[in-house]
Amino acid sequence: NYTTIIVRKLSIIAMKRNLIFVVILLTTLSVVNAISIPLRKRDTTFGACASNIPQFNTATIVPGTPDAGNIANVSVSINNTPAAINTANIITDIQDNSGKSLTGYPMNSDLCTDYTGITCPVPAGSNVNMVIPVVIPSNGITDPYNIIINLTGNSIACSNGTVTGAGAAKGKAGKAGKAGKGGAKGGPGGGPGGGPAAPPGAGGPPGG
Repeated sequence: NYTTIIVRKLSIIAMKRNLIFVVILLTTLSVVNAISIPLRKRDTTFGACASNIPQFNTATIVPGTPDAGNIANVSVSINNTPAAINTANIITDIQDNSGKSLTGYPMNSDLCTDYTGITCPVPAGSNVNMVIPVVIPSNGITDPYNIIINLTGNSIACSNGTVTGAGAAKGKAGKAGKAGKGGAKGGPGGGPGGGPAAPPGAGGPPGG
C-alpha cells in the first residue's frame, strides 16, 4: 500500500542523509589530522645530558625560544668547582629531534683562551660563569630541537635544552663572535678570579 511505500522512501532518504553526514565527518577528521599543528612555544628549560656528566648549576638562554636563523645567548655557571681546571673545551651542539647534529655542529671553543675574564688554571672552589653565543641554523631545524652545552676536561659539566615551538627562519643568520665572555671568581679555598660574566661577543643581528 501507499503508506508502506512512503515509509520505505523516507527510510531511504534518512539513510542517505546519515551516510552523507558520516562521509563529511570522516573527511573533516582526515583533513584536521593531516594538518601539521606547531607545538606551543615556551621558554627553554635545560636538564641533564644523556651521559652521567653533572649539570651546570644554572643554564639559561635568551631569547627563551630561539627561532631558526637567529643568534641565541646561552648563560651557564658552575659553583664551587670540585677541582682545578687546567684546560677545558666548550662543545656546543644543536641536534634535531632524532639526535642528529645539524650542519656546522658540534662547535668547539677553548675555555682558557676564547673567554675573556677566565684565566687558567681556575682554582678549585671557584665559581665560573660563561655566556656562549649560539647561531641557530636557518635550515634543518625541527620542532622540537636540542641545544647541548658540554664543558669537557674530566667531564666537568653538561646541560641539554629542548626548544619547543620555534619559528622558521625569517632571514639569514648573522655571524657569532669568536666566543662569549665569562668570569671566574674564587670561591671557598679558591684564588682570585676574573670579573663576572659580561655580554657575549656575538656578531650582528639576523639579516632581513
